[in-house]
This record gives sequence, structure tokens and C-alpha cells, in this order.
Amino acid sequence: MVSMWKGSDLDIICEAHDMQGFQNDVQIWFGTYPGFESRTKIVNQVERVTVNFRCDGWPVEIFEQSIPVTRQNGFRHMVIEEQLLTLGGKL
Repeated sequence: MVSMWKGSDLDIICEAHDMQGFQNDVQIWFGTYPGFESRTKIVNQVERVTVNFRCDGWPVEIFEQSIPVTRQNGFRHMVIEEQLLTLGGKL
């Protein structure tokens, strides 16, 4: 299966407070999927983990920070995107 929109992916946003435990878990669950990659980065003094892989041809990205999901920029982005798509209607 190929993505309907070039460059689109399935985004999953998580809150976790044990970064190493989170990375260990995603390695166990998804480490054998094609393109699996896990990265840690600190931005604005907040550590984040980004995990990418492919599942049945779909690119998947799991993004994790130790702050509530509803306060993460990725969540806010998706809420605003949904509002814009609703306002714009179907193509």
C-alpha cells in the first residue's frame, strides 16, 4: 500500500516520563519494521524521542515528550490542521 499523499505519514504523539524505557519498548515492538529508527533530541530544555518506521507501506512517526500530549506542538498542529480542512471542505 502506498500513501495517498506524497510525504504524509501516520503521526502518533505520546507522553512518557521514562525516556529509556520508552525507547526500549518501541525497539521491542517496532524494531523489526522496515526503516526503524529512534532518535533523542533536547529542544527548549525538553527531551524528545522520535521513532520512524514503515508498516504495510505506510510511514509511521511516533513522537514522545514528558509533557501532556495536549500541550505538545504536534498535537496543536493537528488540531489546527483539522480545523482548516473542515473549513476548506473536500477537494
